[in-house]
Amino acid sequence: MADQVMSRRSLLKGAAAVVTLPLLGTVACSRTNTSGSTGTAGKAGQLTIAVSALAASLDREYEIGAAALEAMNNVFEPLVEFSNRPFGANGSRIPDYDPAKWELRLLAEEPKVSKDGLTWTLVFRDDVKSHSGNPLVAEDFAYAIERHQQLWSLGSVYNLVAGLVPRERKSWKVIDERTIEVTTEKPSPLFKILLQNNFAWGIFDSVASRAAATKDDPYVKEWMKANGSDAGHGPYTITEHKPGQQTVFTAFDGYHRGKPKIQTVVHRQVDSSSTRIALLRSGEVDIVRDLLPTELKSLEGSKGVVVDNFDESLFLLLFMMLNNGFEPFDDKLVRQAIAHAVPYDKIVKDVYQGYASPWKGVISRDYPYFDESAWAYGDGANVAKARELLEEAGHAKGFSCELLVNSSEPVSEQVAILVQSSLREIGIDLKLNKLAAAAFTDRLTGKKYEGAAIWQDLALTPDIGYNCFLYYRSTAFANVAGYESKETDALVNKLLVTMDGPEREAVAKEFQRQVIEDSPAVFLAQPHYVVARRDRVKGVTAYPSRTLRFEELELA
Repeated sequence: MADQVMSRRSLLKGAAAVVTLPLLGTVACSRTNTSGSTGTAGKAGQLTIAVSALAASLDREYEIGAAALEAMNNVFEPLVEFSNRPFGANGSRIPDYDPAKWELRLLAEEPKVSKDGLTWTLVFRDDVKSHSGNPLVAEDFAYAIERHQQLWSLGSVYNLVAGLVPRERKSWKVIDERTIEVTTEKPSPLFKILLQNNFAWGIFDSVASRAAATKDDPYVKEWMKANGSDAGHGPYTITEHKPGQQTVFTAFDGYHRGKPKIQTVVHRQVDSSSTRIALLRSGEVDIVRDLLPTELKSLEGSKGVVVDNFDESLFLLLFMMLNNGFEPFDDKLVRQAIAHAVPYDKIVKDVYQGYASPWKGVISRDYPYFDESAWAYGDGANVAKARELLEEAGHAKGFSCELLVNSSEPVSEQVAILVQSSLREIGIDLKLNKLAAAAFTDRLTGKKYEGAAIWQDLALTPDIGYNCFLYYRSTAFANVAGYESKETDALVNKLLVTMDGPEREAVAKEFQRQVIEDSPAVFLAQPHYVVARRDRVKGVTAYPSRTLRFEELELA
């Protein structure tokens, strides 16, 4: 399902000059493929993953598609990574989101912040080299922040939420070869948690990157999308990319944590989900994702196959967005009526068949400070309460409007049909309008719809301030409902500058209470991260990005 999530690139197109990039394979990878891979599973030391689409770019300033996200999380090493703990009995794991327990990766010691909460000091390891052979230095981190600042695309989100503004301000100072200081505009509770987000504070080899710069392309947009692997410090390099066919990842001999156990990982493009299932059953591929609930059910109990259904570590959010800028959705009584009428349990049980959980809140239930007590709509399907509110709002006879659905998301369409049937009971006639992905995205992000839309998305960082800045602030990039509230804007602003503790928790609870009351959208469910794999594969972890870390996997 990860490839069904709208990319942050699409959501930012109105805020930054984001363009569609040519495929990765238009520029040859600079490293030689020594794997001899044919994309066939079952080989000793080779893992094959069937994906619905390959990475289009290795430039995290512009690309966040599912395969690209997974590629970059293996090519580029994070500064820190969450620790994890066992999940179930099949060797899978889930992260622990407590920063006090995370693992240092590129940092040599825990980050330190000054007494005023403004200046962070980062010290980097002295035993790390990039795929190009250059040693890790503090200047690499400075280059990553500077590139965000200059290109101001996806990176603008991170600079804004972390307080590295105004854009023109130089917020960093390299102290010595291994040490850098970064000063935020105001105290930032997000700066530290963003250290695990490879798209926020991920590092490039600045020497290799700058060597590829040209007068017309000083921040190597062209080079990075195809050759970014050379600037990585991660456990794998990309040694082959054939658009429409496969991407080959080869274990990096010089990886600072030791050479990975699996020598070769292949992303093999298989467009049809039914074909992906057949290949998994036969053992020709090792892992498949992006399957319908009915398809996942068909795999359960299959010989040699394990279906990891992660009902913890939930980050994907399924909304029914209501355009608050148009009647009747400009009236919160109407929005509340719909929130009471929607049958949440049926969505989880009948559509997702247990591969989703109820979502009784405005942020993921697995985020710190999530407060289920703010939820006001019970299990939904409360027709009497919904009719009462509609009558109070002057719509006792109901109304008609369109419901947008992304035609590339069959599950969303099934949810839409169920919601459509349920709301008929209170006189609301939703007219389904299935649109191709591009048209759906254009209308949703441009708020060019006068009704509702089924939409799923995720936030990569487990922090309420980060989430609320994206979805609920009146000026937010992903505020596709057009929600505006001075009160909640003020609370978001507090969440972005109040360090973790009782005061921030109190603000977080009040924020959730107010948004639930306003109900700018209907919070439908949290789809699970589900991985279907051959039983010879161990070590799958449900990270926020819903991507696999290849170096953690093992082949029995």
